[in-house]
Amino acid sequence: MNLEVVIASGPAAIDAIHLVTDLVATLLPAMQRVGVATPSEVELPTLSHRIAAEVGADATLIGRSEVAAWTKL
Repeated sequence: MNLEVVIASGPAAIDAIHLVTDLVATLLPAMQRVGVATPSEVELPTLSHRIAAEVGADATLIGRSEVAAWTKL
Protein backbone atom coordinates (compact mmCIF):
# COMPACT_ATOMS: atom_id res chain seq x y z
CA MET A 1 0.00 0.00 0.00
CA ASN A 2 1.06 3.54 -0.59
CA LEU A 3 -0.18 6.91 0.72
CA GLU A 4 0.91 10.25 -0.67
CA VAL A 5 -0.18 13.71 0.40
CA VAL A 6 0.91 17.15 -0.73
CA ILE A 7 2.12 19.45 2.06
CA ALA A 8 3.48 22.88 1.21
CA SER A 9 3.79 26.38 2.60
CA GLY A 10 4.39 29.88 1.32
CA PRO A 11 5.30 30.26 -2.35
CA ALA A 12 5.87 26.49 -2.69
CA ALA A 13 2.16 25.93 -2.06
CA ILE A 14 1.26 27.15 -5.56
CA ASP A 15 1.68 23.65 -7.03
CA ALA A 16 -0.71 22.20 -4.43
CA ILE A 17 -3.12 25.06 -5.10
CA HIS A 18 -3.08 24.29 -8.82
CA LEU A 19 -4.01 20.66 -8.09
CA VAL A 20 -7.24 21.99 -6.60
CA THR A 21 -7.94 24.78 -9.08
CA ASP A 22 -7.30 22.50 -12.06
CA LEU A 23 -9.84 20.06 -10.62
CA VAL A 24 -12.33 22.90 -10.14
CA ALA A 25 -11.81 23.95 -13.77
CA THR A 26 -12.52 20.40 -14.94
CA LEU A 27 -15.59 19.98 -12.76
CA LEU A 28 -17.05 23.49 -13.19
CA PRO A 29 -19.58 22.48 -15.88
CA ALA A 30 -20.90 19.69 -13.65
CA MET A 31 -20.88 22.01 -10.62
CA GLN A 32 -22.99 24.48 -12.57
CA ARG A 33 -25.33 21.78 -13.86
CA VAL A 34 -26.15 20.48 -10.37
CA GLY A 35 -26.33 23.94 -8.81
CA VAL A 36 -23.20 23.84 -6.66
CA ALA A 37 -21.60 26.99 -8.12
CA THR A 38 -21.66 29.23 -11.17
CA PRO A 39 -18.60 30.41 -13.11
CA SER A 40 -19.14 33.93 -11.78
CA GLU A 41 -19.11 32.63 -8.20
CA VAL A 42 -15.93 30.63 -8.75
CA GLU A 43 -14.08 33.33 -10.74
CA LEU A 44 -11.69 30.73 -12.14
CA PRO A 45 -9.13 33.19 -13.64
CA THR A 46 -8.28 34.52 -10.16
CA LEU A 47 -9.02 31.44 -8.03
CA SER A 48 -5.43 30.27 -7.56
CA HIS A 49 -4.25 33.79 -6.65
CA ARG A 50 -7.06 34.20 -4.11
CA ILE A 51 -6.28 30.86 -2.49
CA ALA A 52 -2.55 31.70 -2.42
CA ALA A 53 -3.35 35.02 -0.73
CA GLU A 54 -5.31 33.17 1.96
CA VAL A 55 -2.52 30.65 2.47
CA GLY A 56 -0.06 33.52 2.80
CA ALA A 57 3.63 33.22 3.57
CA ASP A 58 3.35 31.52 6.96
CA ALA A 59 0.52 29.01 6.58
CA THR A 60 0.82 25.37 5.60
CA LEU A 61 -1.44 23.80 3.01
CA ILE A 62 -2.26 20.09 3.19
CA GLY A 63 -3.70 18.76 -0.04
CA ARG A 64 -5.70 15.69 -0.82
CA SER A 65 -4.39 12.23 -0.04
CA GLU A 66 -3.82 9.64 -2.73
CA VAL A 67 -4.05 6.01 -1.66
CA ALA A 68 -2.97 3.09 -3.81
CA ALA A 69 -2.91 -0.65 -3.25
CA TRP A 70 -1.74 -3.45 -5.47
CA THR A 71 -0.89 -7.12 -5.35
CA LYS A 72 0.91 -9.75 -7.38
CA LEU A 73 -0.46 -13.21 -8.06
